[in-house]
Amino acid sequence: MARRTRSVFRRGFAVGLALAALTLGTACEKDGGDGASSAANSAEPPGPPGPWTRRLDGVVSTAPAAAEGVLYVTTSKATYALDGPSGAQRWKFPLQKGGHTAPAIADGTVYTGDEYTLYGVDAASGQEKWRFALPDKPYPVRIGSPSVVGGVIYMYTAATNGNNVLRAFDAATRAEKWSYDTGSRILDDDAPTVVDGQAYAIGADGAHGTVTALDAASGTKKWSFYTRAWPRSQPYVAAGTVHVTSADNTIHGLYAIDAQTGRAKTEDSSTEADWVVADDTGIYRSVYESVEAVDAAERMVKWRLDTGLLLGDPALADGALYFVDNEKDAAEVGGFAYFLRAVDTATGKEKWRARVPYGGHAPAVSGGYVYVVGHEARIIAIDAATGQSAPAK
Repeated sequence: MARRTRSVFRRGFAVGLALAALTLGTACEKDGGDGASSAANSAEPPGPPGPWTRRLDGVVSTAPAAAEGVLYVTTSKATYALDGPSGAQRWKFPLQKGGHTAPAIADGTVYTGDEYTLYGVDAASGQEKWRFALPDKPYPVRIGSPSVVGGVIYMYTAATNGNNVLRAFDAATRAEKWSYDTGSRILDDDAPTVVDGQAYAIGADGAHGTVTALDAASGTKKWSFYTRAWPRSQPYVAAGTVHVTSADNTIHGLYAIDAQTGRAKTEDSSTEADWVVADDTGIYRSVYESVEAVDAAERMVKWRLDTGLLLGDPALADGALYFVDNEKDAAEVGGFAYFLRAVDTATGKEKWRARVPYGGHAPAVSGGYVYVVGHEARIIAIDAATGQSAPAK
């Protein structure tokens, strides 16, 4: 199943020419750093397990990540590691220029970054292992959120006056393995999709969008697929099919593409969807203020559930679809209340709903909990089976 990270939907615009490919010889790397000493002194004793809530310092513009009983959250001030069952802080890694990327975890390392620098942080201690930045001449190079697969870091980069470039770096040495110019500047903060030996680059060619499959090891182009409008998110890959949604003011497209050949299996130009996720049996998509499930084999709608306005991406785990929507509530600031909803993927029946803070980030699901992070860095850990949550603090 694809890993995909996105906050609220953002659309960039195509500008300029891409920066030429960069090599390790011109990259900047330094061991140790500002966060190393403070991380070890920020641990809290774990409390009793159960639903919990807490607020962190700063604001959040990226999705959280969870692995092996730990929740990782990046705010505008720092990256935090929190004990999943209790919410106790394990460590805090300060980010001097503000948190910019969604954290990724692989082989005992947390990959996190600010706008221009990627850090490797020891997952157990919070100590900085290394930092890495691309050359800033002639222009600074921004980095997007990383995906780390098979010992390789994949991320979008973009110079101030250039296109997005999807790059692959050796995770052990940070040596660049390959790069691919997407020809555009859209969705540049997202973590790229890397599944089954293929990396997928999102781009644009004029008014049309592009999805390009690259060999994950070599960067060799395998195929490109044109969409009617710019993609709204990174592809979601399941059961050998690449799912992509695209939209403009008047043009919509929902595509299912064969992962090996790049040929369209289905194309729906009448449905406007902000997101689409899938498993082996079903395809789940947002359609205005509703969620639909489509049978993966017969391509028929299995169920449809009316919702409020959907915010951010969903999470799909253990036979349930988790997403955040809103409802009108005159007592709330702005006139809306926000809820995390858990829906049975087989039947479309709501299992439970829980009140959550405002935020357009995908929930993280791990260890029997669903974690939701609001924009103002308030976190709620909800029991995935019952929907029980702790009172807000």
